[in-house]
Amino acid sequence: MIIPLLFLSCNEDDNYQNFLEHYNNSVWEIEIGDDFFVYIKFNNNDFDPLNYWLYNNDNNCYVYYSFSVEQEMNIVIIENTKDTLIFKSKLSNDEYYSIWTFSESDGGILNKVENFENGISKGAENYILNRSSFKPQNVQICSDN
Repeated sequence: MIIPLLFLSCNEDDNYQNFLEHYNNSVWEIEIGDDFFVYIKFNNNDFDPLNYWLYNNDNNCYVYYSFSVEQEMNIVIIENTKDTLIFKSKLSNDEYYSIWTFSESDGGILNKVENFENGISKGAENYILNRSSFKPQNVQICSDN
């Protein structure tokens, strides 16, 4: 009796991770200007994919934003693929909104933020994100006052 052997091949897509899965809990920094940094943490959560901290020099504390479905930076994820995350953020209405694009690039992440008014682009800003050792749980968050 001959027993046929089954050969299973490992498919590259078996370990496929989307952008949020791959960068879950990673923290990145953007240098906006001299000694002015923004910190971004990615979350593998469609309802709360991104957290954002910026330093407030006047009050010696960090301003915190949550880019989530239900928070101040209300978002809709447009694309979450292996190397790209795109979402739309808006404050209170559809008149003003931004499209945020994150994509992998040479060990870093490129970030493009394009702002719209009544569906017309008002310009875009490009940033390079670098991995950071910033620990958001160890910082003083500014009070709302």
